[in-house]
Amino acid sequence: MLLNQEQKKICQKAIDYFDTEDRNKKTVEELSELIKELIKPRKDKNLRRLNVIDEIADTLILLQQQLMILEISKKEMSSRICYKLDRLDKLIKNGEVI
Repeated sequence: MLLNQEQKKICQKAIDYFDTEDRNKKTVEELSELIKELIKPRKDKNLRRLNVIDEIADTLILLQQQLMILEISKKEMSSRICYKLDRLDKLIKNGEVI
């Protein structure tokens, strides 16, 4: 993901400090906050952008913790991302709607 080794160490500290169930609930909470921010109409586009960036950051931090909790390797995740992107590319080339 986007986190460096030092940031991943902090994520591991959070995993060790809180339990897995807490991290699961927190991940759902952060995903929910991101969804709310994405669908919220805003007149101030700069404020909306900053809020979305903050919620994406929170979500990425918790998703990194999920990768660590579930022991998902970078190789395994990269493989699934490639698969999903290839599938998306084929849908676009075929003019399909998701």
